[in-house]
Amino acid sequence: MTELNDGKPRKVKNARPYSFFLEEDTSSFGTYVRGGIVTQDVQRLVDLAISINETLGDGKLEEIDKKLLQHFASGSRAVLNPMAAMFGGIVGQEVVKACSGKFHPLYQFFYFDSVESLPVEPLEPGDLKPENTRYDAQISVFGSKLQNKLEQAKIFMVGSGALGCEFLKNLALMGISCSQNGKLTVTDDDVIEKSNLSRQFLFRDWNIGQPKSTVAATAAMAINPKLHVEKPLL
Repeated sequence: MTELNDGKPRKVKNARPYSFFLEEDTSSFGTYVRGGIVTQDVQRLVDLAISINETLGDGKLEEIDKKLLQHFASGSRAVLNPMAAMFGGIVGQEVVKACSGKFHPLYQFFYFDSVESLPVEPLEPGDLKPENTRYDAQISVFGSKLQNKLEQAKIFMVGSGALGCEFLKNLALMGISCSQNGKLTVTDDDVIEKSNLSRQFLFRDWNIGQPKSTVAATAAMAINPKLHVEKPLL
């Protein structure tokens, strides 16, 4: 569909993570093959935020953080694994509260942000360009340079129990230590017991009696085969 490369602005509707609808007759266009990048006008988002702020009366902000809006525009559609895991845990906890009636649920607004995780300055558009990898969501927020650093990280992790399983899962999904130059070393001198299975989710009943570090590392590599794990230390 090379006809879309003419630089003409087009209205996009029903935008989803993997598809969108163009409000235009494309019957005479060529066949869509693969790939493609849609760019949005960040300045339009900033102008919209400023105009809305002007109508807020007493709730009006003295100054609009344009850098934050630029970050939001580039990464608003990204699904980041650690964030998904955190919110999934909170939602799961609230479901248990509602079903059991044993604990007090959240009867209020829950506010969370992680602005400090964002780059100090907006990145260059080229650094946010998707690379058709499983890490494109992270690249759209943190940039390809940081993603390369994560993939080349050398990490020594002590313990592969409940927290260790969660950390290993997140490291594998984020691509940390997933290059030839990266290295992840896991150590834990404990073995898997039946009581561990309810909260240490990388283990199964047939793993009982086996070293935690070995089984956890193997499970993490099943999540991401590119995870470069050094021989686990017992």
